Amino acid sequence: MKPLGIVPVLKEIIVDDVALVIAIISTAISSVAVVGVAIGLVIQSRQLRISSLQTYRSTHADLVRMVLDYPDLADALVDASLDQQAIRKRLHLNWTMMHLRFGYLIGELPETAIRTQVSILFAQNVAVEWWAAARGLYEREARNRRQRRFLELVDSTYEAAITRARSASAEHAEQKT
Repeated sequence: MKPLGIVPVLKEIIVDDVALVIAIISTAISSVAVVGVAIGLVIQSRQLRISSLQTYRSTHADLVRMVLDYPDLADALVDASLDQQAIRKRLHLNWTMMHLRFGYLIGELPETAIRTQVSILFAQNVAVEWWAAARGLYEREARNRRQRRFLELVDSTYEAAITRARSASAEHAEQKT
């Protein structure tokens, strides 16, 4: 009589199990690699977007500098009846607002920082007047969700500044009477 041959069967089962384990490990490693590549592509895409925004902002800064250096160029950008100091203030306000917007868009400035910085700006009457005139341009440029959210943050801070100014005027008027 021949032996039943259990040992070869056990060897075959063990070899099959080892092959299955190796296949599972290989699949897991491949999956991790694919996820790593996907994350790398997302990061690379974000970096490209930030680089494009930086280039845009740098060009904007150069244009503002040109207008500051050559005030006659401002005639095409702002109300020609404004004096040079008023033009410089409005250019500075726009430059500051664009800086805040850029910081918010790339994720460097949180909403609380935007509200704080904008409320400091709107403590000046010239900034409130400037935003009333410039807001429409910012609204037309707000193409994505984050840009629209920035506009909402600035608008809500602007409205709060207007409300504070009206309250202060009313208090001042009451004190006079």
